[in-house]
Amino acid sequence: MISQDHKSGLRNPWLLGMLVLIALVLAVNATFIWFDTQSVFSD
Repeated sequence: MISQDHKSGLRNPWLLGMLVLIALVLAVNATFIWFDTQSVFSD
């Protein structure tokens, strides 16, 4: 049981890291889009 938990615990960081990486890229894209729209509105 403990070894099984360790296995899933080892596989999770990769999945978590990938999700965090994707979320970071999306957040950066959203920020750029936000600044883009803000500059358009201020024009």
